[in-house]
Amino acid sequence: MATKKPEEAETEVYARSVCSCSFLSWFLTFARQLGSEIVTIAIGTDKTEYRVYKKLLCKVEFFSKMFKSEFKEGRSSMAELPEDDIHTFELFVGWLYSMYRFILY
Repeated sequence: MATKKPEEAETEVYARSVCSCSFLSWFLTFARQLGSEIVTIAIGTDKTEYRVYKKLLCKVEFFSKMFKSEFKEGRSSMAELPEDDIHTFELFVGWLYSMYRFILY
């Protein structure tokens, strides 16, 4: 295994630190925008639980009415969707998180 020249090693360390700082900055911005409230959704007959940021989920009118009301879901931050498919819900949540920059504003 060849050893790296000192300047190559320095460049690699610098690149990793810039990448880490960029990711950290992105993550902190992401976390600030989403807030700290998390809701739990139990999906399917086996009640597989998913925890999703309330602010993001409530951009969808169905969930907004559910969690921003005096319904039991709004008071408990928990909902059950026994008729929904787990894989479909996972796709939906994945889409929400991938689109968060566009739908939070």
